[in-house]
Amino acid sequence: MTGEYEEVRAPVREAAGEGGDLRDRVRNLVLEAILNRKADPKAIDGVMKSALEGLGEGLGGHAGNAGDSLRTAVSGVDDAVGKS
Repeated sequence: MTGEYEEVRAPVREAAGEGGDLRDRVRNLVLEAILNRKADPKAIDGVMKSALEGLGEGLGGHAGNAGDSLRTAVSGVDDAVGKS
């Protein structure tokens, strides 16, 4: 993924690595990124890919909880897409 979406991937990676309320944090980050791109379908695709890359990178160190954390985070992504 190009640097164009780094502002999505990096904060999502950080949120995934820190834990906490992952669903809300991911939802807010993804929703903001989608809305900033005026809900353009190509941009939404890039935002989604970057968010999932960030999740994978951030959850890598938390293998024991990765499944639950991923489900929680993807719920946040789903919420964001629904609100856009």
